[in-house]
Amino acid sequence: MALMESFGITVELTTDSTMGEVGGFVLADEAIEANWLGGEGIWRVDARPRRNSAYRDIDRRLAAESMIAFECSAGRLEAMADYLGVSWRWFRGRCEELAVAGLDGIARPRSRHLSTRGLDTAVRYVAHIDAIEGTYLACS
Repeated sequence: MALMESFGITVELTTDSTMGEVGGFVLADEAIEANWLGGEGIWRVDARPRRNSAYRDIDRRLAAESMIAFECSAGRLEAMADYLGVSWRWFRGRCEELAVAGLDGIARPRSRHLSTRGLDTAVRYVAHIDAIEGTYLACS
């Protein structure tokens, strides 16, 4: 979630089981759907015209019902941590430590085609979110 948020993608969370069949998607120039669950390969991605009203309708519904509905990324990330039962203060502190130390010594992918770059980006984003967004205490 932190990696997506670091790229400016707003993440919404729902506990509505009827949404379980909807793959993750981003509304850009097109509706881009990406999913790593239930695909034939490791992951699946598809693009559909943005005018597809189904995605706009789902987006509006998720935004209205989101369990982590905050205007700023830091608020959404903190709400997600709370939802998962993870102390936001501990998580932020751990990300700050990892941002300094780096992750290469801790996590090493088995394949040379993979890296920890995305994980590093997500950790640095959480570690420095106040500097990125300014104070988020007034975030609603």
